[in-house]
Amino acid sequence: MYHQTFIIMTAIVYFTVKAVCAVYILCHLWTFIFHRHMYGIWDLILRLMRIARVRVWRYRRQRKEEAERRARRKARRRKPETDKSKGKTETAVPSSSSDDDDVIGKTKVIYLEDPKVARMTPTRSEPMEKIPLEEDEDIGSDDVEQENKGLTEEVILKGASEAFHGGWNRVKLYFMLGLPTETVEDMEGIALLSEKIAELYYDEIPKEQRNGKVQVVASSSFFVPKPFTPFQWAKMCTKEEFLERAYLVKDKFKEMLNRKSLKYNYHEADLTVLEGILARGDRRVAPVLEEAYHKGAMFDSWGEYFNNDIWMKAFETCGVDMDFYTVRERSLDEVFPWDFIDAGVTKEFLKREWLAAVSEKVTPNCRQQCSGCGARQYGGGVCFEDKN
Repeated sequence: MYHQTFIIMTAIVYFTVKAVCAVYILCHLWTFIFHRHMYGIWDLILRLMRIARVRVWRYRRQRKEEAERRARRKARRRKPETDKSKGKTETAVPSSSSDDDDVIGKTKVIYLEDPKVARMTPTRSEPMEKIPLEEDEDIGSDDVEQENKGLTEEVILKGASEAFHGGWNRVKLYFMLGLPTETVEDMEGIALLSEKIAELYYDEIPKEQRNGKVQVVASSSFFVPKPFTPFQWAKMCTKEEFLERAYLVKDKFKEMLNRKSLKYNYHEADLTVLEGILARGDRRVAPVLEEAYHKGAMFDSWGEYFNNDIWMKAFETCGVDMDFYTVRERSLDEVFPWDFIDAGVTKEFLKREWLAAVSEKVTPNCRQQCSGCGARQYGGGVCFEDKN
């Protein structure tokens, strides 16, 4: 009996010691792996993983292209095809790799048996693969012209119509919310314009010629004032105001008749506010960056690693008022932290452009009329195009 008890106690002590040692080793390993001095190594590992992923993608794409080329060559080796309309026979023969790349206009050409004659007279062509066509638009409606894009609703609809008649059925639109002087009508115009494009597809393209259902994807980012732009004096919306605008547009999309063909996306409001602070911040923001780093802010460009709470605690710890850099509208005589940098464009010109933007006036293109921005000091570019 005593001997059995001794054996049991020995086993318990043995396994207890092993468990304690294992926990001790795991704790030290955990501390070593997630120590901030290891961030550089993890960054390197993630970069190598991304490089490997890109190379694998390229390798698969090359394999796919080679398979397509082999399929085309195999099709050319098939028995001759009879042209019933002309009573002639065309023979597809193997060609060199350079033949696969021969292009006339926008068609891939299959030649006759005699390559010398065939290079002069193509007999049959295959349509090139369609390339995605996008419309890039950063304004909400015709009334919002602060960014001098010069695009109107008529121009956008005309471009969409040409794309639909060319065989495309997917349109991407890019907008910006939170611009100065923005109205509810401008925001709702995002959904209305998307609806008009969808209606254009169903009205102009016959049902038998449609390549499936039309897809109109509208995405909106939030306005962030930047240095060396006319909007460096502008105030920025809060997170709640950004989301309020996004929800208004989203609700308007739900009212559209073709809502199943429409999709709406918007940028993260938390990240936009942080971008606004970093864009126009001064030296007082530097301790916040260091504090956020020490608290674990790393790889914030990837959404799965971004933690807004870390940044909020860092601003609170350093005593920095976020609203001072975002929601405050600057006066025209305020001295900015970046004023000592000469970017070529004068500050007086930016002031005039800011007042014009608030008044919703469009500045002519530099090629049409010189606005005296100060860029002539470089001695080249658009200012001297007509003189060269």
